[in-house]
Amino acid sequence: MLGLEVEAVYPTVPDVEGVVIGEVLEVQPIENSAHLKSCLVDLGQQRAQIVCGAPNVAAGQKVPVAVPGAVLPNGMKISRRKIRGVLSDGMICSEAELNLSDDAEGIMVLDANAPVGEAFKNYLGKQDYVFELGITPNRPDCLGAIGIAREICVSEGRPFESPLKHVALPPAGNETVGVDILAPDACPRYTARLIRNVKIGPSPKWLVDRLRAVGLRSINNVVDVTNYVMMETGQPLHAFDYDLLIGGRIVVRTAKDGEKFVTLDGKEHTLKAGNLLICDAERAVALAGIMGGENSEVSENTRHILLESAYFAPFSIRKTTRQLGISTDSSRRFERGVDPNGADLASNRAAQLILELAGGELSSDLEDAYPTPITPVEIAFRPQRNNRVLGLEIAEDEMKTILVNLGCEVDDGQSPWVVKAPTYRPDLEREIDLIEEVARVYGYNQIPNKTLDSIHLDTTANAFDDFIDRVRRKAAALTLSEIVTLSMVSRRQAAEFSGSDEELLTLINPLSEDMAVMRPSLFSSMLNSVAYNLNRKQIDLRFFEVGNVFRVDSETRQVVEKKAIGAVVSGRKFMPSWEVKDQNINFFDLKGIVAEFLAQLHLGPVQFVASQYKFFEYGADLLVDRQKIGYIGKFKQSVLKLYDIKRDVFGVEVFLDDVFPIVPSSLQLSKISAFPPVERDLALVVNDDLPSAELERIIREAAGPLLRELTLFDLYSGPQVPENKKSLAFSLVFQADDRTLTDEEVNHILNQVLQAAEAKVGAVLRQ
Repeated sequence: MLGLEVEAVYPTVPDVEGVVIGEVLEVQPIENSAHLKSCLVDLGQQRAQIVCGAPNVAAGQKVPVAVPGAVLPNGMKISRRKIRGVLSDGMICSEAELNLSDDAEGIMVLDANAPVGEAFKNYLGKQDYVFELGITPNRPDCLGAIGIAREICVSEGRPFESPLKHVALPPAGNETVGVDILAPDACPRYTARLIRNVKIGPSPKWLVDRLRAVGLRSINNVVDVTNYVMMETGQPLHAFDYDLLIGGRIVVRTAKDGEKFVTLDGKEHTLKAGNLLICDAERAVALAGIMGGENSEVSENTRHILLESAYFAPFSIRKTTRQLGISTDSSRRFERGVDPNGADLASNRAAQLILELAGGELSSDLEDAYPTPITPVEIAFRPQRNNRVLGLEIAEDEMKTILVNLGCEVDDGQSPWVVKAPTYRPDLEREIDLIEEVARVYGYNQIPNKTLDSIHLDTTANAFDDFIDRVRRKAAALTLSEIVTLSMVSRRQAAEFSGSDEELLTLINPLSEDMAVMRPSLFSSMLNSVAYNLNRKQIDLRFFEVGNVFRVDSETRQVVEKKAIGAVVSGRKFMPSWEVKDQNINFFDLKGIVAEFLAQLHLGPVQFVASQYKFFEYGADLLVDRQKIGYIGKFKQSVLKLYDIKRDVFGVEVFLDDVFPIVPSSLQLSKISAFPPVERDLALVVNDDLPSAELERIIREAAGPLLRELTLFDLYSGPQVPENKKSLAFSLVFQADDRTLTDEEVNHILNQVLQAAEAKVGAVLRQ
């Protein structure tokens, strides 16, 4: 109810019956095997021969051993068996096999003082539980155990006092650490302190267990302390090998475009201008707030360390993690916003633990570069407004207690109150934020359901919105299923449907590379739905979508946004049955759907004029009165391969912003003629490169209003037609509303048609 949802609860001691602590006495290679070894293991009451393939197994180790009959947490049953001809009486286990972590690279090595022969679950200690919490992005203060403890105190109505305030450190030496912040906007605060003569080694069991419980692997006592304090306080820290820092100083600067840097994981990154770096006097030693570098890593040879605790601006860390594709526990906290005024307290806590676990002495006081301190936000708060918004009568004293327990400073001696929000709560910026906090702590379940008034909304009719609704209904009536896809697609997908990269509308801060560009065509996102369905054995697809498409005008550089309807079809034309032959849908099926759709909108005759598109194997422009309103075609295999589609797919896209102005705003009904129609056929010989749609347009214009139907029923080219010519045969239906047409009238119209066709496109009557 506090907004900190418990998503899972894990026991710290898994069910490991049948697992005991053993000591490896001997390790011998197995003949004809590159990695398997025969290990003699002391189990206390007996010795066992166990075959092990882990690369880190060695004599003298204390290890967990699953004896025959044991059942591991993953369900594996242990039995005596031969491996490469060698009898194996059990298995030496890794942390992953014991459900203690995801580490499966080698066997788990226990402390040297682990008692041989004792049950492994006793070694793990008393049963405890790990709570996995779903922390929303606006609550970075709860990304540490202290923040969770504070919330529990608030819910119990008890004041909270941070244990960090009671950290005691011995007197420090007189050394100083130089810190230069050259990018104060990205790094408002940087603290550093020098600890000399530490002894790097393994961490004590309690620390290893705590880190393992939260999914972190133990590295060494100093690095483990920085991770432990991060999980405790929410403040990331970093330890440098001081002897590896050239010049013994820290410089915080932004990277040069193209600068190279190798992180702790051994990966080389090419940086962009603006990426924040931690440097020594000559070179970069860490990606600020994200990951340290190989060149300053704390190792077993380290003797002196420099401890970093800083505040990096969230915008800087977010930008760098997106550009480099890196995400760490540290970056996730910095990009949400840690407490800028908690860096020194976390450093004190880490220094205390390092001195306790690794020895050494403080050689310097805390060097605190904080040129412009960040102060708490002051918010005007009205108790009356709080109760009005929540519909409650909460006493002012109770409101004040809640806010104070949250860490706010409350001056209630004036109206409105002046509330200073703590800097560890960057989400508290306005009065409504404080009202939400009062409601959250007071209890949403205590807010009654009330109906105070009914609200009547009167909206004016919007012709374009009504048109869009009509478009959706017409498309659905043609057996198409509506889908809704994301407007953001990958650059590669968008480029297939764009004239050039300059026309692509790129997001400044995309959520991912797959959502980096606004779609230039509905196809670029609709084909994802086609692929998704095909992968799930749904092969008969008839999809349409109404949505916006985007491009950047190459001349004005302005964003052009259009409303469009797109349709994609694939699969079988009919469901197979005994009377219908199985056929796949084709271009002409979609063409018929489009023609009927536009006819339902009462547009004039649509022309399909052959045209080339880089994403269509073949296609056509859709023209109404010579105005292009869209395009139709069959997708190229190269485009479909990008989406991993292995079937033919056909698509059409119509721009509704262009269609809306030419759709009749009203319709005038006319009665059906009572007089008989007159039918005539007309075969015209034309150039073979003339689109039939152009000839249809000429016939309609010349024939006038008495021509009621015009249908192309034959296309012929061959011996009876001159070379480079073709014959197009049309059926014409004439009809009048007030009389029966005579042969003379119809012949006169046909002569007009022949004269117009000959004059405009050189058509002649086929003999």
